[in-house]
Amino acid sequence: MGDRLRPELPDDQYDPILGTFLWDIGTDPDLCLWVLYHTAQSWQRRSHREVVGTEGVSVLLTPEHADMEHRYLGRSSRIPFWEFRLAVEEHWVAVYRANSDSEDRSWWRPGRIDRPDLTPAQEAIVVWEETRRHRHPYRGMIEGIPARQ
Repeated sequence: MGDRLRPELPDDQYDPILGTFLWDIGTDPDLCLWVLYHTAQSWQRRSHREVVGTEGVSVLLTPEHADMEHRYLGRSSRIPFWEFRLAVEEHWVAVYRANSDSEDRSWWRPGRIDRPDLTPAQEAIVVWEETRRHRHPYRGMIEGIPARQ
């Protein structure tokens, strides 16, 4: 994904169901952080089976693969776990970069600014951790989710 949140690969080089999944996540930081959390659970082998989904796509994650099912089209696909992980990590970074210089936060989280001293991405992480009462597993491992607040 480029900084403008548009795919930078030719259509024949990405899975269309994965594309729908990322499109559904869009710029919602909470959903993006939630998907990263489930991805980390599989990647760090804390769980052998994680389920995460959006309105249109449900995903079963194992440390080996991601089984994706489009709820409305009745199509499914399987991709290697590393490919799914890379896609959701790149999606987070693209969303983070796209908004980091923006003064206008309305497109990020309409109607909600709990911490105007933070960028929207940093705010989303703080709110995520306060709500769940534990550190996000991607802390210090990916751009936009620093090791410390």
